[in-house]
Amino acid sequence: MGLFLANTGLECLRKGDQLDERLVGELKTLGKEEKVGTDGSAYLTYSFPSGLELVFRMGGDAIIDGDMCYEGHSLWQAKPAVTIPTRGYLSLDLVLVDLAGRNGFAASILKPATIPSFTNEQQLDLSVSAFPVGLDVFDDRKSYEAVTDEKVRLQDGQVIPYNYLMSRQEGLKPKEQEFFDHKIQFNLFAGEVVALEQKDNQWHASSFQVATVRTVLGNLDVVFGAGQVKKPLREGCYLFGEALISAKVLAIDGKAL
Repeated sequence: MGLFLANTGLECLRKGDQLDERLVGELKTLGKEEKVGTDGSAYLTYSFPSGLELVFRMGGDAIIDGDMCYEGHSLWQAKPAVTIPTRGYLSLDLVLVDLAGRNGFAASILKPATIPSFTNEQQLDLSVSAFPVGLDVFDDRKSYEAVTDEKVRLQDGQVIPYNYLMSRQEGLKPKEQEFFDHKIQFNLFAGEVVALEQKDNQWHASSFQVATVRTVLGNLDVVFGAGQVKKPLREGCYLFGEALISAKVLAIDGKAL
């Protein structure tokens, strides 16, 4: 999945092209470590008071990569459909469909090595949050429609694993295939903002905003930083964005984890 530092106000963790060892060390001291397997692999988790969860994927003492999840009020039910090929370590990316089998989305599963195995026939209860890399703000649905072609316009509340679907098209040129493969985990979404919150991490003056967007799959908490939008959001405005959806598995077939 990766770390979305601009979305979460945690740019302080970046030092040039690397993570700041001093601040990461501070989080390591405060976090909770969960060993997985027998090769020294582990998840190191720190939960901020804001509801943000930061997970470092560890190989021994070394950080391999990181994940994030915001645990708010966005709860979805879905069944796994397809495993997305991933280059990550201790990670799992899936395309899932809602229980009616009509709507699909791509999601990065948080700490999959700690979750019991499941099949495509089983129902997952998920806490979901979205981390956009592109976000356009409109006054309303009508304003969004005014600047988009009907042929490519998303339906109201639609979430679509666009890059995954495009990557499966036949006849793509090598550069096109590379482009969609690189962003294969990301979804497009469009919907109305029904709630807006400012969240304080209570750590090194870091904070972020959460816009709750109405979608056909249920409400979706969209996590973003002030520098990612060109104009302020308000309840009732309309968002179109490209985002990775992080999913925390809460239950499998109704059995809580």
